[in-house]
Amino acid sequence: MGTVIRSDGYRSYAPALAGYDHQPTTYNPDNGLLHWIHIAISNAKAFILGTYHGLPGKHMNEYLAEYAFRFSRRDFGAGLFDRVAFALAASTVAYSKG
Repeated sequence: MGTVIRSDGYRSYAPALAGYDHQPTTYNPDNGLLHWIHIAISNAKAFILGTYHGLPGKHMNEYLAEYAFRFSRRDFGAGLFDRVAFALAASTVAYSKG
C-alpha cells in the first residue's frame, strides 16, 4: 500500500508490474543518474584485474562478493576494528549457546 515503482519504462516491465503504481520515467543520459554506478563497476573491474591476474570464471562470484564486501565498508575507517570485534564476540556467544 502506498508503494510507487519508478523505472525507466522498459516494455518488459509492464506485464510484471500490472496492478502496481508504476511511474515510468524516460532515461536522460545527461542527468548523471548512472554516474556512480559506472564508477563502482569501473572500480570493481580495476580491483579484479589488478589483484587477480587471469581471473578464472568459475570463481567470479566469490571475487565480486569480496569486492562488494569491501565497497560496503569503505567508510568505516577507525570504527572497523570495533565492528569486527563486536561481530566476533556476538558470534562466539551465539555459537556457545547453540
